[in-house]
Amino acid sequence: MLIRVTPHDVLDDLADALAAAGCLVLRVSPGVCRAVTVNDRGPAGRTELRFFVEAWAGSRSVAVDLRPY
Repeated sequence: MLIRVTPHDVLDDLADALAAAGCLVLRVSPGVCRAVTVNDRGPAGRTELRFFVEAWAGSRSVAVDLRPY
């Protein structure tokens, strides 16, 4: 999943949270990363990842844009 966060300076916090939740994270550019679950479970894994990122963003008043690969 491609994830864009605004403001860009919170990307490190999100990447750390994703890694702690068992995701692999690749930073693409300022404020943008790609994330996958370690045990890719297809659509269910992507749904869980989406919920995780949206909950993380909501708890910090951060805007996120999520796109499939």
